[in-house]
This record gives sequence, structure tokens and C-alpha cells, in this order.
Amino acid sequence: MHFQRGRSGTAILGGWQLAQVVVRKDATLALDRSGDNFTRNLVVMRLEGRFGFAVILPDAFVEIDLAA
Repeated sequence: MHFQRGRSGTAILGGWQLAQVVVRKDATLALDRSGDNFTRNLVVMRLEGRFGFAVILPDAFVEIDLAA
């Protein structure tokens, strides 16, 4: 998997209709109110899932310089 973090002072401009989020595994939500969380009236939530971001036409996305 290749991931490149954007540089400071830049932004991604794209045709978002040419991209889609792909769900590989349904999301599951877990809630916990046990122990100290119960006495303090807190709820801990964890959401897990496997998702991908598919770009149909890579040329539809470009990095632009915000300083220009």
C-alpha cells in the first residue's frame, strides 16, 4: 500500500464523483459503561471496519499549491 502525506501549504483538488469508498468489512460498534465509567456516567465507544478509497481516474485529482 502506498500512502503519501500532503505537504504543508498544499491541498487536493479533485473530481470526487470519480472516486468511491469501498466497504471491505462492515462496521461494528462496541459500547462500554463498566467499572469506573459507570460511576462517572461515561460511555466508551469503539467503531471498527475495513474501508478503502478507490479512485477511478487518477488524473481527476491534483495537488495544488495554496501559496500561489
